[in-house]
Order: sequence, then C-alpha cells, then structure tokens
Amino acid sequence: MKKNVNKADRAKVRAMAAVGISHDLIAKRIGCSVEDLRIVYGADLERAGPETRAMVGAHLFAAAKAGNIAAIIFWLKTRGGWVETIKREIRRPSEDAQWQFSRVVLPCNGRGICPKIADPEERRRHYEYILGRSLKRG
Repeated sequence: MKKNVNKADRAKVRAMAAVGISHDLIAKRIGCSVEDLRIVYGADLERAGPETRAMVGAHLFAAAKAGNIAAIIFWLKTRGGWVETIKREIRRPSEDAQWQFSRVVLPCNGRGICPKIADPEERRRHYEYILGRSLKRG
C-alpha cells in the first residue's frame, strides 16, 4: 500500500478518473494495486465524475446563455424536454377505394441476380420474373 499520498497524486487520480481512465490504468500510473487505489483514493475516484459533469454542464449552460445555437438546441433536447419527431398517420383505405398496383423495374445491381440483357422486351420479362419471385417469398 502506498503510504506517502500527496496533493499532486490526488490531483492526478482525480484528473484521470474525470476523463474516464480505468481504475486499472490509474493504479499502474500511480504505482499501486487497484485495491489500494480504491482504499486510498476512493473519495477522489467517486468525486471526479460528478465534478466534471457539473463543470461541463456549467460551460454548456453559459454557452447557451451567450447565444450559442448548438448549445441552446442541445440543452433544450437533453434538459428541456424538446424532441424532434415526425409523426405519420397510416389509415386503412375505405372499402370502396380502388387499389392501384404499380410495377417497379429496377436496373441490374451487378450482384449476379440479373444478367445484362440487351433486348428490352427480354429484360422486362426477366425483371417481372424476379419481382414475382420476391413477392411470393415476402
């Protein structure tokens, strides 16, 4: 166990924990075991995260108050309850509605599904065949 703990070591531990460095790596840097790190520097490890979040939050809020649009939007979405959603309503067609079917002909994607066919009529038949197979599976 490390006996001589000074303010510089505490500051190092707090700074490393604040930016998310693992306890294992902090212990190696300080020169002690993870268990000793948690015993000796436990309070510093616990305080580092909340202190950093508070500091960053204060800077974000100050930037928003100063008129930074990105900071304003971010704050409103994360703390102000604002959301960006698109709501689409899907309704069933009425019974007298006429169904209209469309045929979509896609070009060859070069993945071996559709060969390069020069004759337009033959190409159309081929695509109809492929489309018909995919509709039967779906």
